[in-house]
Amino acid sequence: MPAYPRNYEIWYTYAAGFNRGLNKAINDILRAHGSISLGQLDTIYNDHLAPQPPQ
Repeated sequence: MPAYPRNYEIWYTYAAGFNRGLNKAINDILRAHGSISLGQLDTIYNDHLAPQPPQ
């Protein structure tokens, strides 16, 4: 994985265990495919870490 700040944030959050949904999403992908793609990381970031616009 490229050492982009977004990727660092994902893996730091994963390692720290701060976000159970993020950890589950990563673990499910790794269990099913054995690796994770940049596209999958983008989806995980958008679903679990990206700031949400006000509604």
